[in-house]
Amino acid sequence: MKLFARPKCFSEAIALVTNLNYFLGLRIFEYPHGHSRPILSLIYFLFVFGIYFSGSFNMEEKYYSNLRLMKLEYVLYKIFPHFLAVSIILKMLLGWWHTQKFKACHKKIFEIDETLRRLGLSVNYDRIYFVTIGMITVWIIGSFILSIVAFIHLRIRTDICTTVYIIVCSTYLLTVNSLNIFEFYLFVRFLQIKFKLINRFLCENLINLSTNKIRLGIFELKDYAKIMDVEQQKHIFFSTMIFRRRWRLQRINVLELKKQDQVLSQIESHFPSQLKNHFQRYNPLLKCSERKQLLQIFKQVHLELCKVSKIVCTILGVQVAWEIGTIIMYLSGAFYNLFIRYVMHQHKVKGVPAQTALTLSLCFLNIFRIVFISHICKNAADEGNKIIKIIYAIYGYDADSDMQEEVCLLLLYCYIVKYSKKIRKKKWVTLTLQWSAFFASKCIIDCFYANVFYNYPSKLFQIQQFGIQILQSPVKFSIFGLILDNRLLTMILKSVTIYMVIMVQVSIILESDNSVQDMQF
Repeated sequence: MKLFARPKCFSEAIALVTNLNYFLGLRIFEYPHGHSRPILSLIYFLFVFGIYFSGSFNMEEKYYSNLRLMKLEYVLYKIFPHFLAVSIILKMLLGWWHTQKFKACHKKIFEIDETLRRLGLSVNYDRIYFVTIGMITVWIIGSFILSIVAFIHLRIRTDICTTVYIIVCSTYLLTVNSLNIFEFYLFVRFLQIKFKLINRFLCENLINLSTNKIRLGIFELKDYAKIMDVEQQKHIFFSTMIFRRRWRLQRINVLELKKQDQVLSQIESHFPSQLKNHFQRYNPLLKCSERKQLLQIFKQVHLELCKVSKIVCTILGVQVAWEIGTIIMYLSGAFYNLFIRYVMHQHKVKGVPAQTALTLSLCFLNIFRIVFISHICKNAADEGNKIIKIIYAIYGYDADSDMQEEVCLLLLYCYIVKYSKKIRKKKWVTLTLQWSAFFASKCIIDCFYANVFYNYPSKLFQIQQFGIQILQSPVKFSIFGLILDNRLLTMILKSVTIYMVIMVQVSIILESDNSVQDMQF
């Protein structure tokens, strides 16, 4: 794919991120395309990790060799590099383990795009592609600026080679940790765009339906009214003729009336079939079935997007959760370091302004990553769960009132069918009363037929099914029970505050204990 060329699918839009994963050793190589090379990938992985591990430990020991630390600082600086090394190994192994799941996820996304294209919806990944290019460019510029600040700070205590080595290892660590967050962001961004595309399509249909005075899944009311008016006039004409004929025959001869009843029963049996044939010739419900099919397609697409969100949370959830823990640890240690430098005034060191600028820059970067991921997850979840409200608005659906209406019509229908048959069997009932009951029941049955047998499945059953689907499988992004939304930042700040208070108290206790000597690397 050429640079700045329009991507045709999601895998092409995030091709730069995928190649960067290969370069950092987080995926299994494929050369040529579709042929995995696990042995070469393992060799490359061990080579990259060996460079990082040796640099992160040996160079940091040389950096802290002439620096006296507080007792708790010594413990933190000893534990944190091991924690970061385990983080790199974990992300590499998980990236290898979920390589096939990444392919399956991209395949499912491609199928969703094909379905939307068949519906006439434009699938455009230009925004994701240029966001990817822009973020990588910003990351390169930001890493260069941080490297300059770190070089100024490190050059005070170490030589040039050690300084460059530490900067390279730190940049690799930050890139690996940020790459998983950014890749998770791209998948969530894709889901948000798809949900927004479906919602916009439904909203546009809502506007068109309101102007044409029709609703999805329901009759075209004007056409239906015209048909029913014509058929009702025919119905009245035939019923009047039948009624007059029966009245005359009742006066003349009862025996003759029985013979004519057979003819009339044939006419009555023929009349509903005639009405049915007319509805088959001109049936406005054909469009209704198409709209119901469209609703069914959107329902399935929504379900597939929910499955994609769960797959993404599975393959990247551990990395994101680990990164959240790493951010909490780093922020706690950084704020503790600033506290003992500026509040407790303990162990003054050289280059405090440069160290403070570097620490604050990294703190800002970590907070930005948390805000970045929590905000996009919240927006995508809201966009995905908003679709059922749009469906309700299109159908004009109120669950309680519609349920009561349909149940009442159903009971009334059963009651009329049952007792109209009983009335017609009674010999003592006059012919006028029989036909009055018959026509009343026929009108109510027609209303029930129109409102229940067509309106109920499309308006009530499918919408309830869609609502149950969203209730059972709502759009949410969670990792180990932790929901990624705006509450995530609050949770992290609370945790950092608690850990910082604990570390300050422990540090005061350790410094007051003379039996424990100050530590030095």
